[in-house]
Amino acid sequence: MTGIGNLYSVFLSWRGVTAGDRVYLYDGVGASANVICQVTLNEANNSGVNVVLPSVGVQFVAGLYYLPALTGGEMDCAIGYDGNG
Repeated sequence: MTGIGNLYSVFLSWRGVTAGDRVYLYDGVGASANVICQVTLNEANNSGVNVVLPSVGVQFVAGLYYLPALTGGEMDCAIGYDGNG
């Protein structure tokens, strides 16, 4: 999503990843991007996690971008957000 908004929820599910792989959510892209949320996966087998966020959300200004940093396996991500711009 480009523009301003609020991130309210993130649910990740995966299988066959490597423990220690990470998932990032950024506000913006490139050198000016700020990490909103970073999740480190602690187990490689089939699993999932609901990321706890403030009930008022986490604001992003330049846009919301999802980047999984996986060495293998598969991942699904459900992101709840609202655009304000």
